[in-house]
Amino acid sequence: MSIRDDIQDQFAGTELIFYDGFDDCIVGVTVRFGMEPSVCYDYHACILSLARRGRESDDDELDLDAAEEFFDFNVIGGWVGDHTPTFLVAVEEDIM
Repeated sequence: MSIRDDIQDQFAGTELIFYDGFDDCIVGVTVRFGMEPSVCYDYHACILSLARRGRESDDDELDLDAAEEFFDFNVIGGWVGDHTPTFLVAVEEDIM
């Protein structure tokens, strides 16, 4: 069973939106008071996934910067309703 299936089972009856091609970047579901639940993706994993797909399709121009620009404009920049997915940007601690 995939994480997408697990989430759909756990949130049965809720209209969740998933982005195709990013299932390996799902970290869970976000819930907030007064807002609908939404699928949450790891922001940096999505960028790496796009860059990797660019290399696999011989698109040399899709480096990390290009992947991030594409992602920010075409994915994050798109509103698809109250269940629009969210993106987690993990903050790394400075251990020194």
